Amino acid sequence: MAAKWWFIFFPVLTIERLKTMIIIQMKRAQLLTIIICSLLVLPVVLTGCGDKVKTYVDTGEIINTSVNDEFIIALGYDLTHLWRETYDESMLGLVENMFDASPKVKRGEEEHGIAQYFRFKALKEGKTEITINKMTVDGQRIIVQKVFNVNIE
Repeated sequence: MAAKWWFIFFPVLTIERLKTMIIIQMKRAQLLTIIICSLLVLPVVLTGCGDKVKTYVDTGEIINTSVNDEFIIALGYDLTHLWRETYDESMLGLVENMFDASPKVKRGEEEHGIAQYFRFKALKEGKTEITINKMTVDGQRIIVQKVFNVNIE
């Protein structure tokens, strides 16, 4: 008689019930996958939604910016020379100095080209300048000097 009551406490696992449980678990796994992917992709999408940082290549163009805003100076790069920057560190901060495809390559105007990018952040109001010298790799000789004027509001 005890064996008959055993089925009351442990329901019979039918094929249909097993299929339903598997489907529920698969839906939970899909939902979890979607949530995880969304959390991984969201920061990348939100980063692209902000204001684009303006890039300057011409010393004739005055850089107008505001305190805490950033801007980029891009200069053509070759393997035999380096660009070295000097600036007033109380007015500007160098956020990043990197190498990437040149602005003309990014716009599709050229197929090849590398540029050295200087990303600056304006720290306080006023006028200042950034001098960037193209130097030999050993840093002993200046080949070209470029001066960018900056107005910070």
